[in-house]
Amino acid sequence: MATDHRGFFVQTADAAMIHWGESPGEETSGTLDAEEKWEILRKWAKNPSRRSLPEGDYWAFSRSELKPVETRRDR
Repeated sequence: MATDHRGFFVQTADAAMIHWGESPGEETSGTLDAEEKWEILRKWAKNPSRRSLPEGDYWAFSRSELKPVETRRDR
């Protein structure tokens, strides 16, 4: 049976989609753990200048922040 590495998404109250990745406790070595992601998400949520993304795009964790991911190239 193949392993699904897509992870999961969370959605904020204002409909922002965030790719969380691996389930808490299932993180692989070298990736952010749930506590680190939560801290980044908490700071991002408090940022009054954060922007909305076009429909279909989402946010993903880098080592230090949430970065936008563009899903369509026809824009």
